[in-house]
Amino acid sequence: MRLAPIATDGVRELLTYDEMEIDTLGDPDAKVAIFGILSDTDKTLSFLFAILMWQTIDQLCRKALSDYGGKLPTPVHFIFDEFANIGTIPQIEETIAVTRSRNIGITIILQSMSQLESKYDKKAQTIIDCCDSTLFLGGKSNSTNKEIAEMIGKQTIHQMTYNESTGQSSSASKNLQIQGRDLIDAAEIGKMSRLKAILLIAGTNPLMDDKYDPHAHKRYRYIVDKRNWKRLHKNSFDFERYLKNGCEPYTPDEDTGAEFTAWKWAAWKKSRKGLLGKLLNR
Repeated sequence: MRLAPIATDGVRELLTYDEMEIDTLGDPDAKVAIFGILSDTDKTLSFLFAILMWQTIDQLCRKALSDYGGKLPTPVHFIFDEFANIGTIPQIEETIAVTRSRNIGITIILQSMSQLESKYDKKAQTIIDCCDSTLFLGGKSNSTNKEIAEMIGKQTIHQMTYNESTGQSSSASKNLQIQGRDLIDAAEIGKMSRLKAILLIAGTNPLMDDKYDPHAHKRYRYIVDKRNWKRLHKNSFDFERYLKNGCEPYTPDEDTGAEFTAWKWAAWKKSRKGLLGKLLNR
């Protein structure tokens, strides 16, 4: 029953031919980005994606050993967003320990550590241990907050107590105690500002700093959603406005005077360069 989806015409067609050439991803001058998108609600085919990821990692590791002396000439980076929802990748706890030496990076993104434990059980800790860097963006999971607090470690504090008694024979005493305390405990982590992040890198002290504001990135204007254009970034590039303006340069925001330089519509259309230009001139 678990293999029943493979019998459908669409899946059989998908698996019949090799159109991705995954073993070439780490070749010299190989620059390509592949995006795999799964349904948020239907997990019927999630096992296929997990198999694809495992096969890709396995093939690249084999090729690194057989063709390139153990290390791919071009770095390959896997970014597993919502890692707990993409199916169970076989032997990932063993593979993740050696991929770095093959010039293969793996980034695992989770909502909480418990997601990893529910998917990989006892193997979850091995996966975590093989990750040299942990970036914590905040969360409400108490178990995750406790684990982050333990990873950050403790600090030494000096506690002074003073006792004084009065009466026929008064006395006073001071006591100095050296104790260990979590540098930041789970409760404090749970109350951490959403604008802050904690970075833990193996062999270094933990770091708490401000999160990077993606709206400030110089290329953010190309991906911003039009619905949030004015609210998120005054200097974002509005493609529809650009078309309405005849593809002439325009000022996204009059207050800042920031201009987006673009080629003229008539000249670009006449040149017939690019697929879009050809389609528009048909």
